[in-house]
This record gives sequence, C-alpha cells and structure tokens, in this order.
Amino acid sequence: MGALVAALVTFIVHETNKEVTKWNTTATVSKGRNPASIGKAYDFSALQGPILEQAAKQRILDGLDIHKDLQSDSIQLGNFVLLNDQNQKDFVCGLYNHVTLSFEAEGVAVSGDKPTLIVDAPCTVASDINNLVPIKIPFNQIKAQNPKSHDMSLQQEGGGLLHIQSGNNSDSWPNQWSLTEINLTQDSVPSRILHINQQDIQGYANKPVFMKW
Repeated sequence: MGALVAALVTFIVHETNKEVTKWNTTATVSKGRNPASIGKAYDFSALQGPILEQAAKQRILDGLDIHKDLQSDSIQLGNFVLLNDQNQKDFVCGLYNHVTLSFEAEGVAVSGDKPTLIVDAPCTVASDINNLVPIKIPFNQIKAQNPKSHDMSLQQEGGGLLHIQSGNNSDSWPNQWSLTEINLTQDSVPSRILHINQQDIQGYANKPVFMKW
C-alpha cells in the first residue's frame, strides 16, 4: 500500500511539473502572497491524508538546496499550497510557523554518540513563492561559540532569529554535518507537525545532504 501511495504521488508531481514548466514560460510569476499564483504543480489543496503528506514531503525536498559562502550555509526548501483551518488555500507557512532542521556530525563520536545540531527558524515564503526563505546558518558565528554551549540564539541575515541547540560536542566543532530531520510546526497548535525523517530525505532528495564547515 505504501509503495502504491508513493508511486501515485510521484506520478502526480511528475505530471503537474509539466504544467508548471509550461505556466512559467507563458506568464510572469507573481511576487505577491496570493496562493493562486504558485501554479498547479505545487497546489496540493485538493489532496488529503497520506497522499497530501507524501506530496508535501516530496515538494519540500524537491526544493532543497544548500548554498555555501564564506560566512554561512543557506538551506532552501520548497513551498506549496494546501488548505488552512478556514478551508481556504494557503501557503505552507500559513499552517506552520517554524522550520526545524536536525543534523548529525559525520565521522565524529563522543562517548559513542554523534554530536548533534538543531536549528530552528521562522517559516517564511520567499520572494520566489515556489520556495521558502533560505535558512542561513552562520557557521563562522557558531564556531566562535563554545562547543559545550547547548543553546544559543543568533540573528539570521535578512531577519529572523535562529535558535540553535548542540549536543554531544567535544572541545571543537565538527566540520561536516548530515541533515537527518526536517520538522515544520505551529506554536498555537503543538500537535500539528510535518515530520520528514532521514529515510524520507535519502529517498526524495536522491543525493547526500550535508554542510561542510
């Protein structure tokens, strides 16, 4: 049954991607915040249950991209439309106001446990409404902190406060971090969680997903 659902989702996204390609070549993409502007490929408002969940995971990971500069790693995720609590079309950030990324260090263990890094940021739609605003993880600022510090807050470039938790670190920061989880949550509705685990990431991203500092 799981394989059938996954196959159906892949077919839906594949077919509707043809529509968004055609749409993007014949119209100017709106820079506003109207969910109708996102195009058919990323409009999941007609989906429900497991099919919606799988389509949401695939869209978020299809948009996954990591860009590195001298100061930070920027992690971008895909945006999509679904129905909100008023049964109206809304972007994913209308239902979830936080994005939390979880990482494990590669090639390092402290007392048998891998060091961990958890980064929490606001969920915000980018100017290109097909994506979310990239989460900029300022590794130079982080590495300037004591690795033993378990909690820190840093101002994200372009706005938004990053909350960062680290665990199982030694006396120095690891150099490579593998993405293991993505969670979208809503403060006002704690039970509302879109959870993407490491198996989902490996299955949908089809590539290693890591930061190298």
